Amino acid sequence: MDDLLYDTSWLLHTVPHLTPALCALSDPSISAVDELQHQFSHHADALRVSLGKDRPRYEEVEEKEKLGGLKQCTWRRLRSTLTEETSVVATKRKRDNGQSRSDSGSNSTPTDGHGLVISLVYEKATYKFIIYTSNTSSAANSKGSKRSHTGSSTRPRLRAMSDSTATCEPAILLSKSSPAAFKAVTAYLVDSFALPEIGALKLPSAVIQTTLERYLTSVSTSLGAMDIETSARRSVFHSIVGTLRITISFMPPVAPSLKTIDISIPPYTVEQQYQSALDEGEEGQADRQVDFMSTVAAWILTKTGLNINPSQLTSQNNDDSDKENTPAADPAVPSTHAREEDRVSETPGKSSAKTQSSPMRISRISTGAYAISIEGRLKFASKPVEIVDGISEEGEGDDKNLVRRANEGLLRSALEETRKQAREEG
Repeated sequence: MDDLLYDTSWLLHTVPHLTPALCALSDPSISAVDELQHQFSHHADALRVSLGKDRPRYEEVEEKEKLGGLKQCTWRRLRSTLTEETSVVATKRKRDNGQSRSDSGSNSTPTDGHGLVISLVYEKATYKFIIYTSNTSSAANSKGSKRSHTGSSTRPRLRAMSDSTATCEPAILLSKSSPAAFKAVTAYLVDSFALPEIGALKLPSAVIQTTLERYLTSVSTSLGAMDIETSARRSVFHSIVGTLRITISFMPPVAPSLKTIDISIPPYTVEQQYQSALDEGEEGQADRQVDFMSTVAAWILTKTGLNINPSQLTSQNNDDSDKENTPAADPAVPSTHAREEDRVSETPGKSSAKTQSSPMRISRISTGAYAISIEGRLKFASKPVEIVDGISEEGEGDDKNLVRRANEGLLRSALEETRKQAREEG
């Protein structure tokens, strides 16, 4: 996963579908180097010119005072191949402001997540936009067979796909910018590539809960498979997970002066739930399925009377008939803290997983590795990646980094939700 994604608070948006011309620019199976660089340069120059169009003079003055002058506008492909990342980390800062070596081609399989990076580099700040998508299996097979027959004739393939009338899968747009810059960039994308309207991506509470369970399962089973001491596995798990913070949000009818409650769960409590996986890897996980959010919900219900039972989750752990919902024993128990003085002691509300309009729901989840919210905010931390790099055996590629794999899985979950919403909206 591209290092550009780390240590940045992203806002997620949904692109109902990509047009072939934009797909061609981001698809790693198409490696028409000269034509690709030409198009990137063309769009970078055109976007730079469009930023000043139809704007009041006072806005330009205010922007220049705040950001300084625009030094660079660059387009490049998102680095999506895990094994590429080791060679580009050292030169990341230079390449973010120029052309990337990964633009010349990629070893990604067509089903890998891939995308396009647009950077606006000002004197005092850098705005970033990432269009992230992946191909379906059928599209991957089609492009794979096409690549094997066309050999080195890459320029016609880029043009052929750009001129195609085929539809592409929906995508997500990650942005780190001001509202004005976001409006200008998305307007350029819509006008230049005939895209549909780009809207905010709201994630259901059930989705962010499911991603947490998948993430913890992925990390614990991967650590359990590593040839290191048990104590070292647990220490690394603690460092990755950190203090798990779950925010419960309330609608006004529940308690007018109470907006949120934070649940803080120490890493050793989370470890207890995934101890079998940490000790035995996938075999341990198979022997003892973990429904972590139901355990947390049961504890909250016992301690506060709040019912946030995450029913109907799509997690792979939901079908387990031997769920252990016993609250954690003291002292390793979650701690609750209300941001307002009032406490709630009324009848439990409806499940947050059923509908976004529930009186109470889990609205934000934060770990040492990532944070995600139903408002479509997402952030990955680089420190856990570095910790795992430090214990990896010499010669292992970044495809062995379990945190990178888990992060990629989380990003794809957001993409899956985007596509689900696009299908439902017709």
